[in-house]
Amino acid sequence: MALEQDIADLIKSADRLTDTVDHKIQSIQAELNAKKAEIDSRLTAKEQAVEGYILNARNEQGFEVQNYNHDFIDLYDRGDIKLPVGMGLHADNPLNDYFDIEIIPVTSGAEPDKRHDVAQELLTAMNIGRGTQHFSGSFNILHLKHKANMPLPTKWVFFIPQQHVKTGQGASFLCWAKGKGFNWQMDTNMQWKQVVYAWRPSANPGTYVHIDVYMHEVGGELYLALPTIVTGVWPEGRVLGNLYSQKNEMYRKGAAWFDVSLFDAFHDGNTATGGDPANDRV
Repeated sequence: MALEQDIADLIKSADRLTDTVDHKIQSIQAELNAKKAEIDSRLTAKEQAVEGYILNARNEQGFEVQNYNHDFIDLYDRGDIKLPVGMGLHADNPLNDYFDIEIIPVTSGAEPDKRHDVAQELLTAMNIGRGTQHFSGSFNILHLKHKANMPLPTKWVFFIPQQHVKTGQGASFLCWAKGKGFNWQMDTNMQWKQVVYAWRPSANPGTYVHIDVYMHEVGGELYLALPTIVTGVWPEGRVLGNLYSQKNEMYRKGAAWFDVSLFDAFHDGNTATGGDPANDRV
């Protein structure tokens, strides 16, 4: 009987020990879970802080225009039409033979209701507002409309001023477009759209693209404003305005000092520089 009692006591002791061990395991597991949750929370907070820093750094990054005359302010006479200085034309399909051409001013300080309807539409799309009188800063819209009696151009139609984009260094091309039948996302169903192309830096620093504009549809039409090249990757969601341009300021002030037009000042084929068309600087 004593032996049986000893065995029963031993079993009870073992049960108590098991309960104690189970309780301890549960306590340790709870502490581990709490610590893991604390570490996960701190890690998540740190990740969010890093992501926020990166996002803020991108959003706070400033950009400056790299291509001269992105605002189409400087114009020259080509026969009976005006075209932006620096805009390239293809000899195989002369622009003024294939298109009706119009320059539409978007001028800060002008009475809002006296601006062209297209200018008012664009200011609304840019979040400036069609009723805003003063803004930074004035620019022109280029309007091309394919003539009804002309065939589809076989070559590119034009290139933007200083169209060479150094993509290997990291760059972006942006513009506002309203059109149909054109490349570079300018086929917008005749609604104003901000076009953005961005290239991240690559292992090959010598890569580049040219912003050559083609028309792929007979009867094409295009309104184009602020074709802009910047260094760096343009942040998603940022609205393009008329950015700072040291080139524009320098060229325009220089031309004013020498009392010549921008077309004369930067085309060596003209008498202002008396030189060689091969040395054109735009």
